[in-house]
Amino acid sequence: MKKFILMIALAFSGLHAESIYATFDVEPEKTAELSLTTSGTIKGINVDVGSKVKKGDVLLWLDNRDLKAALDLARAQLELARTDAKFARRNFERYEKVKNVIDAGEYDRYASAYESAQSRVREAEANVRYKQALLDKTVLTAPFDGVIYDKPVELGDVVSGKGASAKSTRPPTAPTARSSSKCRPGESSRGSSARVRSRSNNV
Repeated sequence: MKKFILMIALAFSGLHAESIYATFDVEPEKTAELSLTTSGTIKGINVDVGSKVKKGDVLLWLDNRDLKAALDLARAQLELARTDAKFARRNFERYEKVKNVIDAGEYDRYASAYESAQSRVREAEANVRYKQALLDKTVLTAPFDGVIYDKPVELGDVVSGKGASAKSTRPPTAPTARSSSKCRPGESSRGSSARVRSRSNNV
């Protein structure tokens, strides 16, 4: 399965000191390798490498027209089941008021019809939830705020479903002196070293 890799990059705040040099490694606070759990053809992509995303943003989706149609049908069946249940309830309530003066078998028939109607409603509700879950699996969303680090898929690609994986890393707590590369405040590079310099009149 081709995957998206999301990366949260760290930003440097302004330093208020006289001629401070610091060389240190910069790592993302959190990364996630994401993939869909279902197979299909990519119908739409909302991001590219370098795109900033917010938690919950839709990154891509598969061609899911058949699943949308199945969900619409399931919802229509649910509405029909609810209508039948209302009718069965009215009949049951009407005969319940006179159950002492009517044949017990007739009363039981309406009671059984009402119970069956309620059962069909529950089944229809479960079917809607199932169809919705299948549809949701065709959409990939961002699990947190971040930046798209890699996008090895394009429109029309056929992908096979695999489970999503995620990992997180922590930035080092102490500076190292392995590199002399320069980095202005606000810039960072994953897995590389950076030097930051700031000047101020206050020591």
